[in-house]
Amino acid sequence: MLLIKTTLKETPGKGIGLFTLENIQQGSIIHIDETEFDKVYTLEFVKENHLKEFFDKYAAYNITDRNYYLCSDNARFMNHSFTPNTFYSKKDGQTIAKEDILVGEEITTDYTEFCDSCRVDGLDFKMI
Repeated sequence: MLLIKTTLKETPGKGIGLFTLENIQQGSIIHIDETEFDKVYTLEFVKENHLKEFFDKYAAYNITDRNYYLCSDNARFMNHSFTPNTFYSKKDGQTIAKEDILVGEEITTDYTEFCDSCRVDGLDFKMI
């Protein structure tokens, strides 16, 4: 669940991106995993309902517990970067600002920090 004010904008070459509407200080928590708000689906459910293609594109997969994590708010529009301005703490389930992020800047993340399939199988999209 996002803890900051954001907006969505077109990002050339990437589609839609998530941008901050407020200044964010380095070390600030900007998103927390919230299972009451976001949804967790088992691999079995996804396969049984023929949803694997959708979940592989829009959700993060955890190899250990064989679950997909589907973000319910606009945090799902954070674009990947190999030099992101946030980092994900898997232990705490928090996305934290790595640096100060100013109003109007895009919020980016490294998908391999929280998505096992991105880390193991690689990213299936072209980086611009």
